[in-house]
Amino acid sequence: MGYSLDNALAGFAAVGMFIVTYILPCAVIAGVALVAYAMAKSLVRTFSSKWKAAGSRKADTVSSMLLSVVKWSVVYFAAAAILGVFGIANELILAVTGIFSVALGFALQSFVRDFIAGGSFLASDAFNVGDVISAAGVTGKVQSIGLARTILVDAEGSTHIVPNGSITIITKINITDENRGKYLTEKNAAA
Repeated sequence: MGYSLDNALAGFAAVGMFIVTYILPCAVIAGVALVAYAMAKSLVRTFSSKWKAAGSRKADTVSSMLLSVVKWSVVYFAAAAILGVFGIANELILAVTGIFSVALGFALQSFVRDFIAGGSFLASDAFNVGDVISAAGVTGKVQSIGLARTILVDAEGSTHIVPNGSITIITKINITDENRGKYLTEKNAAA
C-alpha cells in the first residue's frame, strides 16, 4: 500500500489544476481591484487638491466620502468576481445582496436618516467646515461634516459628535469682535 509515482504525479497535477483554476484567477482579481482602487484614490485626491486650490471648503469632506464609496464598490465587485470563480452565479449574489440591503435598511433606519440629512447638508451648502453654528443644542465650530455625523468643537474646546438626522434647525453664528476669541482659541483653532 505504498504510494506510486503515478499517484504522486496525479496529486501534483490536481494541486496544479486547483492553483490555475482558482488561486491564480482570484489573485488576478485582487490585483486588478487594488490597482483600480489606487487609481481612483489618486484621481479623487487630484480633484480634491484642485478644489482646495479653488477655495472650496468642502474638498476634504467630499473626497473622504468618495473614497469610501469607491473602496466599498471595489470590494463588492471584487468579492462578486471571486465568488464567480468558484461557480457562484452573479444572479444569486445580486439577489442575496438585494435581500440583505432591504433587511439592513430596516435595521439601520436612523443611520439612513443621518446619511440622507448629511447628503442634503453637503448639497445645499447649509454650513461648511470652519463655520460656527448652533445645531441640536450644541454651539461650536464645525470641525468636519460627514454623511452620518457632524463634529463640532465648542468654546471650551470640547468635541461634540452630532448625528445629522438630529439636526433640524441650523443657526450660523457670525464671528464678531466680541465673540472671536470664544471660538478661535488655540485649543480649537486647529479644529
